[in-house]
Amino acid sequence: MIFRNMFILLATIIFCLNAVAQKNPEPDRVIEYKNTPQGKLFLHTYYPDDWKNTDKRPAVVFFFGGAWSGGSYTQFSRHADYLASRGMVAFCADYRTKKNHQTEPKSCVSDGKSAMRWIRGNAD
Repeated sequence: MIFRNMFILLATIIFCLNAVAQKNPEPDRVIEYKNTPQGKLFLHTYYPDDWKNTDKRPAVVFFFGGAWSGGSYTQFSRHADYLASRGMVAFCADYRTKKNHQTEPKSCVSDGKSAMRWIRGNAD
């Protein structure tokens, strides 16, 4: 019984350490989409391995959570990398937040709209 409990504990610890050790994937390209008084905003872009500039691919855009108070594009970088591996172009958008830029929610929404406009305007 003690051996079984120790085995379960050890397996759980090893599993947790492996999950924590994984690093977020780096974007393939970082594109400036907006310049604000508080600084530049970027789209962290993940492309499929066989992507070409002339491709017409589906795209997905991720906006990190945080109730407009704070957060980071890295929240969805693994999702973006996975979808890129499945053939999509994935974007993780930066936007201004209260904690990092001392802005109100309307600025956050404005940044989200600007990101979508940039992506749609550069899709072809």
